[in-house]
Amino acid sequence: MFVFPVSAHAIFPPDEIVDHSALFGQDHAYTVTFRGNGEAIVNMRIAFTNSTQNDQSTVTYRVPRVNPQDMMAYQVVREPDCLQYDERSNTTKYSPDVVYDIYNPAPCIKYQEPNYYDTYWYGTASYLKAKLDMQADTITITLPKGVPPNKTGSILLYYRTYGYTKKGLFGSYNYLFESLKSEEPIRNLQIGITTDSQLKLKNPDSEVTYRSKGDIISAQSMMGEHKEMVGNSSAFDTYYQQIGQGRVIKYATYLQPLESFTVKGVYADALWKLYAQTLLVGTAIAIVVFTGLAFGMMKFTSIQQHTLGRTIVVMGIIGFVASVFIASYSVAIYMISMLVDNCITQK
Repeated sequence: MFVFPVSAHAIFPPDEIVDHSALFGQDHAYTVTFRGNGEAIVNMRIAFTNSTQNDQSTVTYRVPRVNPQDMMAYQVVREPDCLQYDERSNTTKYSPDVVYDIYNPAPCIKYQEPNYYDTYWYGTASYLKAKLDMQADTITITLPKGVPPNKTGSILLYYRTYGYTKKGLFGSYNYLFESLKSEEPIRNLQIGITTDSQLKLKNPDSEVTYRSKGDIISAQSMMGEHKEMVGNSSAFDTYYQQIGQGRVIKYATYLQPLESFTVKGVYADALWKLYAQTLLVGTAIAIVVFTGLAFGMMKFTSIQQHTLGRTIVVMGIIGFVASVFIASYSVAIYMISMLVDNCITQK
């Protein structure tokens, strides 16, 4: 069992302030990093409310499609927020029952429990290693510190898997990521998709938000490199807060219990591999169309003129036009792809 860091605050019983918006469901955020070998690294942030009458010490989720590996979970524990300081502290005789805040000369006399649905906060947080149990497709997370009734809590979850990707033509990877299923409603869900820095991502048809690749990639390795990290850590705070970001971000709201949300797309180590299949199909269609036109024109001319020479000339012209069209079509597709990729990189 890990020990909480010592706080410089004197924590008085907080007022019973409940964020009722949180009672309508959990909030989930993912950043999924796809690698060149088809592996996916999943970082997940969960905010939930204990709507029972007893302290909540476990949460469960179902993992569709894949068999997670190297799973880790941490419970996020934040200090209560100060609502009111004792402004008379400079003239009040020191009391042994009041411990002064090292960041503020006045002692805090009124606190509010932290709302874990808020991604950003002022103050410190601790990250306590949680126990994980996997049975079939169900993950059970046992919390080091129980969450009281009508209070909120937060969890970080990390795992790796190969089950979200399938190798396609020309060395590209098709991915299909599906979110975890909860027995409670999910009011807000955000999935950020990114790749290793040397890989190219073909964006799905959705609202797209771009972010610095370096910031995202550096965060993904943190959970793996700090498997035993607990206590206060500004680096861990940054990692926690940027989960949900990616080169492509998709959103969903008000998922019912045991519903999931999927995101699909393609990535590869070279831009041309992302569009090679499109080029191949387009070229094949163009060849079929112009071959049909050529045979039709040949039959028409042979019936009308019965002149072999004219037929050969017409076939040659049609073939030349078709080849020019196919070449122009291929170059245009490639140039558009390069332009799109440059725009993505600049952003």
